[in-house]
Amino acid sequence: MKLPIYHISTTQNGEYQVELNSAITMPNAVTYLWNELMMTTINCRGYVNSTFMQPEPSKYAFAQNMEAQTFIQPELNYYAGHPGRFFYIKESNKPLFSLPFAPINQEYSSFKFVACNNKVYWLITHHGLAFKLTLRLAEAKPEEHWRLDITNHSNEYRELDIY
Repeated sequence: MKLPIYHISTTQNGEYQVELNSAITMPNAVTYLWNELMMTTINCRGYVNSTFMQPEPSKYAFAQNMEAQTFIQPELNYYAGHPGRFFYIKESNKPLFSLPFAPINQEYSSFKFVACNNKVYWLITHHGLAFKLTLRLAEAKPEEHWRLDITNHSNEYRELDIY
């Protein structure tokens, strides 16, 4: 059975969530998280732009081709050196891959990007491992909180290098 490209649903709390089942079919799909001190734009492939108030809006990482430092600019294309948050996973006998998708752009056994009201997460399975990568913003601080949970679905012992 083929999964739909995206699915919109509500949680038990009544919050909306959007699930995207491919990083390839809609590569520029983005969502936003914000609090009083920070706004973060998150792409399904892992590209992230955060703007925080200090007291004026400012970015702590920005695209190299952006000369002006204004609060909101038109969306620009993503490229190899674009700011992002990526985890690199290396298992001794298998090739290196990156989470959530970019910059290595490895296709996975399954991929799901889920945007909720207060968090964004990816559910990825690859080489018998299940990864849940979650991003939340602190409530009253300009901080990104990232969490990576890994589950081994095989019976074999695995050694992973995570960068």
